[in-house]
Amino acid sequence: MVAMQRRNNLEEALAPKTLIFGLTVQNIPTMNLRFQYAHDREIVFAESLAERLHAWKFGQGDVTVTYADPGSYFTTLLRTTIVGIECTLQNSTVEELLFSNRLTEELRHAIRHPNTLARSMADAHYNKIPYYANANAPLKSYDTGLWNMVQRFYREIRNPIFHGFQLADVKPEPLLSTFRMFDEIFKWIDSWADPHRVRKILASATFRPLKP
Repeated sequence: MVAMQRRNNLEEALAPKTLIFGLTVQNIPTMNLRFQYAHDREIVFAESLAERLHAWKFGQGDVTVTYADPGSYFTTLLRTTIVGIECTLQNSTVEELLFSNRLTEELRHAIRHPNTLARSMADAHYNKIPYYANANAPLKSYDTGLWNMVQRFYREIRNPIFHGFQLADVKPEPLLSTFRMFDEIFKWIDSWADPHRVRKILASATFRPLKP
């Protein structure tokens, strides 16, 4: 078997890519994803959430043209949070492989195309992808109860709101329970990926930031 070439060049691995219509995409720093989650989490855990939801349903408070009701707003919030977690799983795995000199083009392609790894997006993101970073990392091995909860959440909530459905009759406690699950997911990610790696790199005197 021909040995796969290792990607140990940081700039090459993270360089922006120009694609269709000339649009350019690049890797989202994991610390940016975590900052966004912290911001969204504050909205859900705010003491005034129940009052805000009640007022919103009667056309008061947070009503906007884009989000006329709390169902549409929190559907978008959940959707973007889930995307953020899936991006964090992919990017954390890439970082762990990159900085341990194990990242190859084949692995990078597999991580960026989770639908090729499993029929279930939950299985692909929470088991198959983390396995590349650490054989003990898959969620089903780390915490069976949390894995079962994630599977059910993907089946009953994540997949529907990604395909034409939205939340209805939004109440505080279900939102709080959902974000408590998200908190547990991030704790699990921190068990196999270094959440401070990017900050350590930025603090290094030898690190040279990529040019914009």
